[in-house]
Amino acid sequence: MIAAPGESGAAEDSADTALKLVKRPGLIPLETETGSWNYPGIAATIPDMAKPDPRLPGRRRPVAATLTALTMMLAAVNVASLFESAHWILELFAHFRLQYLGVAACLLLLTLLTGPRRTVVINLALVAVNGWFVGNYWLTVSVEPASGAEGGLTVIHANLQSRSQRVDLLLQRARDEDADVLLIQELNAAGAQTLNAAEDYPFRYLYPDEGNFGIGIASRVKLNVQPERDPSDTLTFLSAKVPWGEAPLNLFYLHPPPPMSGAMTDTRNNLMNAIALRVRQTPNALVVGDINNTPWTQSFARFAADSSLAPLRAMPALAGTWPALPAPYDRWPIMLQIDHVFVQRATDVVAFRSLPSIESDHLPLLFRLAAQ
Repeated sequence: MIAAPGESGAAEDSADTALKLVKRPGLIPLETETGSWNYPGIAATIPDMAKPDPRLPGRRRPVAATLTALTMMLAAVNVASLFESAHWILELFAHFRLQYLGVAACLLLLTLLTGPRRTVVINLALVAVNGWFVGNYWLTVSVEPASGAEGGLTVIHANLQSRSQRVDLLLQRARDEDADVLLIQELNAAGAQTLNAAEDYPFRYLYPDEGNFGIGIASRVKLNVQPERDPSDTLTFLSAKVPWGEAPLNLFYLHPPPPMSGAMTDTRNNLMNAIALRVRQTPNALVVGDINNTPWTQSFARFAADSSLAPLRAMPALAGTWPALPAPYDRWPIMLQIDHVFVQRATDVVAFRSLPSIESDHLPLLFRLAAQ
């Protein structure tokens, strides 16, 4: 074949250039799968001689890219959560510390095997940050019930869910546990009617509402219950004196609104701040309810500090109460702990755990006060 004019000169120039590059010191030729030779380090000059980084085989690159993308998304929501006090929307990101910790730990293990080093470092930082929040709550904020003490009064708290109202299931759980007092939230007129027919709980203090803020107490023992209004006069909470040894137990039963707007977040925080000031000066105080807040937020920590109360640590460890699915799927990792019991002394309580589903979006809580 006779080369066209100009082709011969171009071919010779290309060959000379390649030969000069090959002769650079330190370049070692590598044989490819096809039997040809390749020279790492000159891929930018000769694209068809490029070879993938041997530390990251080609088949792993899509996996590494996916892990990096997931890591960056997780890092973004974690950074947003650190500025929760700036806006109510940012606080929403702060409620998932336990879930962030689990996801970051999984990503860390996977990126150690397949990911770039910077992704490993980011996941290690995410594990450290969220681990600090969880560890601080576990070690310094929350308390476990006293063990070995004799049990006295048994109390069940249950958010019925306004559109469910399975009071019959709640009463079944209460009878199975021999509960003395039932604390009930999201109680409507139909649920109140069922409770009024429960002869084994003759003392009833019910304030039903067709929205989400009906509240009530049903008890085997007579209580002194007072309905009160929150500072914004939008919802009812209960204060009650519960017979308990020589001095009564001062119970505050709350259901502030969820933080789904700036106004609702302010209503929740203002109620919790007002209660914190009251219980700080009240002996034998106990605060119970679906407070629509998790242990990881600044507002939760502020309430615990201002009230001098400690939240009981959910058992099993850090188990959530919402959103609950019907049994047997009523416990799953994404559940948040928003139903709480706060006590002045851990020795006042000898048992604390969640109960099986009552077909509500919350799991009930049981706690047993120490005998006095």
